[in-house]
Amino acid sequence: MLQVLLEDRFQLKVHREMRDLPVYALTVGKNGPKFNHSAPGPELVKAADGSMHEVHAAKGIRRIPLPDGSSRIQLNFRKGSMQNIVELFGQS
Repeated sequence: MLQVLLEDRFQLKVHREMRDLPVYALTVGKNGPKFNHSAPGPELVKAADGSMHEVHAAKGIRRIPLPDGSSRIQLNFRKGSMQNIVELFGQS
């Protein structure tokens, strides 16, 4: 019904297709989850020039090569909420 309305009012044409796309698969590691409680608020990190800056959620990203030639990405998070993580994934 909504599709018919959009076609009629806005001359919007719709088509469907099936495609293989890359996805994120969040899995639990073989030794279980490694969540630790942390105090609320950002983490302060000292930069190479000596200045201090706040880190929210993402601590590091590392590409790990696999035997078949492909790779996976490991994301490390510190001092972040699940909302911070969801927002980070939404940006990519």
